[in-house]
Amino acid sequence: MATHMLYEAINHAHNRYLYGNRVTAMPHIRRGFLEAWSRILMSRLYCYRATDYFRQANKETDRRYILFNAIQKARAAAQNEAAVIIMHNIMAAKAYETNTFAETAVRNTGNAVRLEGTAHVNMGQAVKFMNNYFNDNVDLPEVPDGKMLKDDSSSMFDQGFGKVKNIKFNDYRKSFKGCELANVKIFLEQAASLKKFNNASPMSKGQMKNHDFMLNVAEIFGVVAYGQLVFEKARIENIDEMVVDQLFSYLVRDINRFVIRQVNEYAGHFADGQKENLLDIIKEPHIDFDREEHILVDYVFSLDGAYGSTYGEKINE
Repeated sequence: MATHMLYEAINHAHNRYLYGNRVTAMPHIRRGFLEAWSRILMSRLYCYRATDYFRQANKETDRRYILFNAIQKARAAAQNEAAVIIMHNIMAAKAYETNTFAETAVRNTGNAVRLEGTAHVNMGQAVKFMNNYFNDNVDLPEVPDGKMLKDDSSSMFDQGFGKVKNIKFNDYRKSFKGCELANVKIFLEQAASLKKFNNASPMSKGQMKNHDFMLNVAEIFGVVAYGQLVFEKARIENIDEMVVDQLFSYLVRDINRFVIRQVNEYAGHFADGQKENLLDIIKEPHIDFDREEHILVDYVFSLDGAYGSTYGEKINE
């Protein structure tokens, strides 16, 4: 739905004029489209890669998909909702008209986040993996591109059983080997700082039982695992490095936002070292206006007229 709305929003805004200029000439509109397009792309990359892990799992040696599926249900779905909200702000009243697909997207996109167990249940599941994700890593074979797989029967219908503590991970940094992109490197610094928080000042049992406290830390961790799979799929699909750098600028900002919220909401309620270790996670993203303009022109606004839906016409017949 978010992708359909993106095409519609671009078709609408890029061909509408205010004060003699295209609506898409306005800086805040350009920023909104860049972010919406980026978040939709990341969501698609993540979901395809998470599916690779699910389809090629092994009940004896590799059940990492349990973490990645939980994040898909929560964060990936929420990212599409965030993109729809941005585009709703751009389309404004137009998005309420029944001859638009946006009207349906605005009403329904948020349902995915809240339907299957709700986002907080899935993130509560994800945070249980944080210690194993960062520590006691093992060498697991690289998960190839799932497009090459013809048979799902090896894992999908025989998933097995096991405790979270028994599920092991590769060192996530191997996925980024050889990458020198500025925002990816900043992202990896943040991940290393989160590992330090987890190892040097872990959440107490009482903090884990406080779902508000625990879930915000889960969101920080969720961005790290999300970024790993986004990067893996971007590398498989040979996504332009300029685009990848821009995508990770948003992940850096997301981590910062969750850390700041945690510190603001729980000031005075941290154990020794926790606040300091959390604040060490905050890093400034690398902003490149030339990069942003290039992506807007070559990737985002080039979608103008590429797709038109007859959705509204059919609904109103």
